[in-house]
Amino acid sequence: MTRAEVIASLKILKVAYPAFYSRMSRSSAEDTIAVWCEMFRDEDINVMKLALYKVIEEHANFPPTIADIKAQIKEMRLAATGSKTDEELWQALKVAVADGYYGYKEQYAKLPEEVQRYLGEPVTLRELSQMDTNTFNTVTHGQFLKQIGIIRERVRFDLETPDEIKNLLASTAKKLPQQAQLTEDGFNASRNAVLNQLESGKRDTDYHEQRNEI
Repeated sequence: MTRAEVIASLKILKVAYPAFYSRMSRSSAEDTIAVWCEMFRDEDINVMKLALYKVIEEHANFPPTIADIKAQIKEMRLAATGSKTDEELWQALKVAVADGYYGYKEQYAKLPEEVQRYLGEPVTLRELSQMDTNTFNTVTHGQFLKQIGIIRERVRFDLETPDEIKNLLASTAKKLPQQAQLTEDGFNASRNAVLNQLESGKRDTDYHEQRNEI
């Protein structure tokens, strides 16, 4: 967006949140414009306006942050391309986990590729189906949301990037200093270790509770 388009976008927020922007000094306003110009330099003004109208509906008392607006734009683009949002992918995983003890292989095959990569292998569904519901809906949910965006980008990269470009990137990466990186397999192994620890801790807790009741 141009500077003029950024100012036009900020005017929408000023109308929606008059009390907040009435206290803004000229210096703060210039700083805000400069940051927006940088953060939204590649954005289309029409997409921006639509995103602003949507986030305004969800933010009654305070104006949305740049992160809120970017998240809304991302969600709109996913919807426009028919892709599932992060939460929709999580819901797909929850449905699979509900039938994941006996039908884990069939449920795994139905999942979007992003969720399959997150799981690593079908048997992980079975392990998740045995997890405490509260832990699954809190700890696992948080882990999933942190990782699924990265996995989604990898899937998109694999689909959109020609093999010769992938090979070029791989060859140049080998020449760089080696740093410890967490691969998908490494992440899956770490996640499974955490699951095992949580399950072990739960068994220990149950055992001690039983001992105390005796």
